[in-house]
Amino acid sequence: MSNKSLSLAKNTAELQADASDVKRRVQIRRISRKSNKSLIVACLVFLVLSTCLVFQRNEINNLDSQIRELEIAHNRAVSINDDLRGQILKVDKSQIERYAVNVLGMVKADAGDVERVSFNVPKKPAPATEQKAKGGFGAAINSLMRLFS
Repeated sequence: MSNKSLSLAKNTAELQADASDVKRRVQIRRISRKSNKSLIVACLVFLVLSTCLVFQRNEINNLDSQIRELEIAHNRAVSINDDLRGQILKVDKSQIERYAVNVLGMVKADAGDVERVSFNVPKKPAPATEQKAKGGFGAAINSLMRLFS
């Protein structure tokens, strides 16, 4: 019996060792599953961020190209403006007058055609019917009457 009890104890010890080995394996699998989940989440976050960065960089490139096109158009407009300003300075005043008379049908005004007009308007005298009222309410009425006269 001692052999049997020794064998039984051995089997029990082996079973306990096997059980603890299985528990350890299950724990390792749980840990590895948790680490796999966190790795997948980290990869998804990285993918989303990198996609956002790519789209933002694409938008920045588009805006940069629009800026370059606008700068080129601005430089052309400045060049054309400078050329036109130079042409205006080269044109004789008599040429401008001939164009105005012949093409546009304008007439040059003589000294007698010009009349000066003054816009200084004299102040109106206060109406004779206005009565000076004393006190706060009467003063308010007088100021309102002055506004509307």
